[in-house]
Amino acid sequence: TTLKSSVQYLATDIIGTDAFPTPPPTLPPVPTPYPTPSGHFISSTIDMSSHPSTQSVSFTQYIQSTEDLQSDDSFFYVNFKFINGMCTNASLSFEFEEIDFAQTLDEYIDIFYPNYPLDQVAHCTGTLDTNCGNWISCTNRLYLEQPT
Repeated sequence: TTLKSSVQYLATDIIGTDAFPTPPPTLPPVPTPYPTPSGHFISSTIDMSSHPSTQSVSFTQYIQSTEDLQSDDSFFYVNFKFINGMCTNASLSFEFEEIDFAQTLDEYIDIFYPNYPLDQVAHCTGTLDTNCGNWISCTNRLYLEQPT
């Protein structure tokens, strides 16, 4: 006689119970939906009534952080709301001052649109610390598709 090297299936005496029950699904490492990190919320309402629909216009939102975090992330949520007109063919240009970027693996800026953390559209970093006055372009007219 020969012995089989593996058992392909076993059943118990209890009807409807498998000897090798399927384990429950593995929990995701991050809760779903993703938690929104605490941060700074900046909202700008832009009145489009003085701009004809054929005119190309741009708006600037300045953000300045006074934080110097050693190991924590800093989040800025920027929201633009357009009233009395529509924003069509929206794009994003983003520049930052290279002040604290010597450790490129740990010091960077990520941009997400339209949803954090699923939709990362840019990852930007510099190379120097205390390089005040040196502005780096992270995105230049990055087209922002309107969410459906």
